[in-house]
Amino acid sequence: MAEKNNINLNITTRKKFTIDNDKSRVITLDTHDLALVNRLSESVKRMDALKDDWERLEKLANASEGVEITEEDVDDNLLKEVADFSDQFAVIEAKMRDIVDYIFDCPSLCQTVVGNASVFSPVNGAYKFEQIIDVLTGLYEDSIEKEAKKINKRKVEAKTSK
Repeated sequence: MAEKNNINLNITTRKKFTIDNDKSRVITLDTHDLALVNRLSESVKRMDALKDDWERLEKLANASEGVEITEEDVDDNLLKEVADFSDQFAVIEAKMRDIVDYIFDCPSLCQTVVGNASVFSPVNGAYKFEQIIDVLTGLYEDSIEKEAKKINKRKVEAKTSK
């Protein structure tokens, strides 16, 4: 039974999408949401800064590769450096996940898509977060373009039917 004070506007456009045909991995997006453009553009600088931070950390990690560590080398300073690196990585990772979730107005999007893997893991010549953004914004572009054509067609029909 419908509630008396309910207003049904029929404007809900959020849809569920499975990730890689895995029915246990589902995200909900409103691919008609034009505000995506605002959220994306205001997030670009933050993402670039985090990407720079990540690349700096990556260089530090690569600089120490190939350096053999003996038991005598393992001291409080080395342990502190490893802990600092780990802490910085965790902060950068969490911030980037939050940004991507925010852009698509989909809490836990990154957790659903990449699980416990890093959004900075490389895939197809890009970081995973970049791949996610590219693929999902493509969905938005397609949906918005289709809806815009419907609006234009309706306007033309209204003017020519007279």
